[in-house]
Amino acid sequence: RMDQCFDNIPACRERISVRPSEYLPRIYADAVVFSPGVLELCVKTFGADNVIYGSDYPHTIGDMPGCLKRVDGLAATARDKVRGRNAQLVFGL
Repeated sequence: RMDQCFDNIPACRERISVRPSEYLPRIYADAVVFSPGVLELCVKTFGADNVIYGSDYPHTIGDMPGCLKRVDGLAATARDKVRGRNAQLVFGL
């Protein structure tokens, strides 16, 4: 929808020069979600290289064991990236 507006409404191009979807590789998404389908959509939308598992610590309102279980349900390559490899690269760990 954002790309369609960018393409069809001149005012949408006044402050940015590329389609909104072209910014996605610059954005990292948090993998703390409460549904496997939402996690799959997150990985599909942002790419496995741009999804990072976050703990939400010190907040206790979430289901962190369940969130981690959902991450563990990803394909091995995506799982390893989301569980830690991406954070290592982003934060230089």
